[in-house]
Order: sequence, then structure tokens, then C-alpha cells
Amino acid sequence: MQTRSTHFMHSERHFVRALAGALVGCLLLSSAGCAAPQLTARVEESRAANPCVRAYRSASSAQAMMAGHNPRLLRFLASVASGSQWTEVAAACPQRFAEGTIRAAQTQHLAHVLAPSVGGSYADPAATAHRGGLDDIARLQASADALLAAVLAEDRAGFAVEVLAARGVSNATLMLSDDHKATASRLFSLASAVSEASPDADGATRIKDPRQKVYSVKQLLANHNTIIDQSTGLRVPTLAAVEIDCAREEIAGASGQSSDATHVDGLRTLSRLASSRVEQALNYGYPSFDDALFS
Repeated sequence: MQTRSTHFMHSERHFVRALAGALVGCLLLSSAGCAAPQLTARVEESRAANPCVRAYRSASSAQAMMAGHNPRLLRFLASVASGSQWTEVAAACPQRFAEGTIRAAQTQHLAHVLAPSVGGSYADPAATAHRGGLDDIARLQASADALLAAVLAEDRAGFAVEVLAARGVSNATLMLSDDHKATASRLFSLASAVSEASPDADGATRIKDPRQKVYSVKQLLANHNTIIDQSTGLRVPTLAAVEIDCAREEIAGASGQSSDATHVDGLRTLSRLASSRVEQALNYGYPSFDDALFS
């Protein structure tokens, strides 16, 4: 019974996302008018564009539909549709990895916020996939450096959350701490596999584990409820700062990677992971406006 129920929930989510994409697409076409020659020219131009350009155009069009002056239902449907589209931007456009990852988190957060007001529900795909889906991946086509940056970010976040949980900070739990640490372990395993597949000139394949296990707690203990975000100067909930710092480290480590087709899946996975951390930060009270997230 539980299996059938789970299957139904997944099917419902896929249906909502597909419906959202179709409706947003129809609205975009109708808003463009009925000029067939112009539409044909745009279609041909889109076909000729590379995957990065196609992904960015689709995501940007859906993003425009999320503007506050549009009806709430339209904004909700656009936010559901554009989350995965921005992830594709991060995967197909390495130079836009940060933008695609952060926009995906913003749109998914908006969908979650708007859902109750339009009589719907929304489950973030990145959140429902345990550890960003890393447990189902045997080998990740990404650079070892990008993976090791994520290893350190996740381990540091896990330690910080454990400290905050000990201080009784709201939403800081040992379960969240363990999730970060388990994610770090999985990422290190994947990084080791990448290193073994690409030995250096001397034939060495070992990589150094960047995890320190223990990190400075001075700032956490002095500011366990709220803290000044170093990137923006804003005072934010400390747990939200931990999550956004984790995401920023992962984004910085993955940004600018090779645009080779073999790395697309790896960048997509890393984007989903970082995006899920950004969305956690938003859920814990980090500001969702652009000046805070893109500083």
C-alpha cells in the first residue's frame, strides 16, 4: 500500500510539472501574438542555438512569468516549470552555473510559498531526492576539485549544525547534521573514483581527504541565533547562514568547469545539491531577493 501511495505521489508531481510546462509554454506563445512568420523564425533560431542558449531562453521566459504583477496561479505554474529549466542552465552553461543553481532554488522556494494560496501543493524534487540523489550514482563525471570543494563544504556545515543543535537552535537537528556529513562521505567516495580513473603523470591516484572533522566554533557560539552574513553584511539566522555558506562553497567549486558533454550530468547533480542547500537557507530565513543571493 505504501509503495502504491508513493508511486501515486511521484506521478502526481510529474503531472503537475508537465502541466505547468505546457501551460507556461502556451501562455508564452499566446503573448507573442499570432504572427506565424515571426514564430517560425523563432523556432528555427531556437533549433539552431546550442544547448546552453536554448536552456537559458526557456528558463528566462518562465522567469518573466513569475513577476509579481502576474496572476498568482500563473506565477505558481511558472515557478514549478522553471526550477528544472534553471538546473539545465547550470548544467549546459558552466559560466552560468551559479546563476542557474541559485535561480532554481529561488523558483522552487516560490512554488512552495505560493502553493497553499492556489489550492495546490509542491514537493521540491531536490529535497525529495535523498542527498541530491547521490546515493544512486556509482560514478560522477565531474572534476575531483569540484567534488572535493563540496566535500569540505558539506562536512563543515554538518559540524556547524551539530554545534547549533547542541545549543537548542530552532531547526538545527542531529539528523540535518548527519545528512551533511553523509553527503560529504558520499562525495569523497565519488571524488576518489574520479581520481582513480584519471591518474597523474606519476600514476598516483590518491587524493587527500579535505575534511577536518573539527572547525572553529567561536563565531557560532557567540552568535548561535543570528549572525552577520559575511557576503552581504546582513544579519540573518545563523542556521540559514550555515546553509548558504555551504551552497556558496559548492557553487564556487563547480563554476567554470568544462562544458564538455560528458560533464553535463555531473554539473546537473552538483547544481541540484547546491540548490537544495540554498533552498534550505531560504526556508530557515535567509533573504530570497537577488541582492542577497547574487552578492
